[in-house]
Amino acid sequence: MNIITMELLTIIVLIAVYDDLLRYKISNKIIALGIIVTAIFFGVYLLWGIVVNKEILVSVDILIKDSILGLLAGFFGMFVMYVLKAVGAGDVKLMGVIGLLGGIELVKYVLLYSLIAGGILGILGMLLKRCDNISKYGMRVHIVHYSLAIAAGLALGMLKICWQEVI
Repeated sequence: MNIITMELLTIIVLIAVYDDLLRYKISNKIIALGIIVTAIFFGVYLLWGIVVNKEILVSVDILIKDSILGLLAGFFGMFVMYVLKAVGAGDVKLMGVIGLLGGIELVKYVLLYSLIAGGILGILGMLLKRCDNISKYGMRVHIVHYSLAIAAGLALGMLKICWQEVI
């Protein structure tokens, strides 16, 4: 994972957090932005390989496979939570974009750490009475901005991968 990928992911997730905090949903425009940014990134990477460094072309195939696996793992990992009504559809798509740009290794850490962070946010929100209560399916439930947990999971996942590369 390189620094450009980390910066792009951070920007996309921060925009999604801002949108979620304002409207309680993540816009499809942000998801489309993430997909477009990923396509441009891969295009520049491929062009760089063709023009400057032919050795990179061998890794492009691996990069694309890693991104597709990351997309599938991120999307379907969060889709299970969506079926259980734990997260919204925007969170599922955002995790797919993280997997698409970051790859399978990053998205598995982000999924794990965002689950932990989401649990902590939910417990703190209930204890501090900061969660919004709504009535859903005949039950009172607490609404937590899960994009905050995804942002925390992304930060921790990137730290984990960087730490592994240092050691």
